[in-house]
Formats: sequence, structure tokens, C-alpha cells
Amino acid sequence: KEFARVHKDVKEVAEWIDACPGYDEKLTTAMQHFRDATIDQAIEDDRAQYDAIANALRPVLTAAFEERVAERKKMLQEESDAIDDILQLLKKKRLLAPKDTYKIIKIFPKNDRLRFRPYGKVGGVHEAGETADECVPPAYVAKNVFAQKVAAMHASGN
Repeated sequence: KEFARVHKDVKEVAEWIDACPGYDEKLTTAMQHFRDATIDQAIEDDRAQYDAIANALRPVLTAAFEERVAERKKMLQEESDAIDDILQLLKKKRLLAPKDTYKIIKIFPKNDRLRFRPYGKVGGVHEAGETADECVPPAYVAKNVFAQKVAAMHASGN
């Protein structure tokens, strides 16, 4: 990139491409290929300048890449250590708690979408082995004591 910024012929081609009005996908692709070919030809024609720029930038780029490589090696080592720890736990069979410490929890995931939530639910088993659930009191019965007293008064005629 630095060679392309400095070399006279490549700069002229880049300025010519920048000055081109409008945008056409086929034309833009062709101009990019032309620019790439111009850079390759300029490198062949002026190898000494290319090598001088490459030699000047090599220490700076090498230092920058070595920092990134060191960071990635450190991350990979940490991941490898974590995986080794997990494998050791699996080999010792200590990853999970003993089964007698587990509790059975009933989850009703669709319960929040229902219009009513049964409470005082009683489950029974029929002698044939079928199970039945009954809500006591049924979910549609109002639990409002005041409303029950008013309904009782109206029923008695008072």
C-alpha cells in the first residue's frame, strides 16, 4: 500500500480512477483490475524502491504483528487450560453434584398464557391407572367473599 501511495505511475492511475464520474459495477471492477496490474508492473519495473519501502516498514509491522500474535497465544493458552480443567473434572466425575441432592421441580411453562391459574390442585389416580386433576375450588369460582354474601342475600330474597 505504501508503495502504491508513493510510486508516480500508480498515483496517476489512482487519481484517474478517483476522477471518473458515476458508478458502474462492471467498470469499477475493471478499473480495480487495471490498478492491480499497474501496481504489479510498477513493482517489477522499480524493484529497488519497493524493496527499500519494504525494508523500512518491516520492523514496525513485525513489532505490531508480534504483539497480536502474543495476545492470541495467551488467549489460546487460557482456553486450553480451561478445557484441561474441565476434562480433569470429567475424569474425576466431580463435575455434577450427587443425584440425591437434586430436587424435582414441576414447571408449567405455558401457565402464564392461561386465563386462570388453578390453585388447590388435587391429583387422583383411577383404579385403571388413569390420572385426573381437579381444581378445588374450580378456577372459575369467584373467591370474593363480599360478592358471595351479596349473591346469598339476593338468593334468599332479602
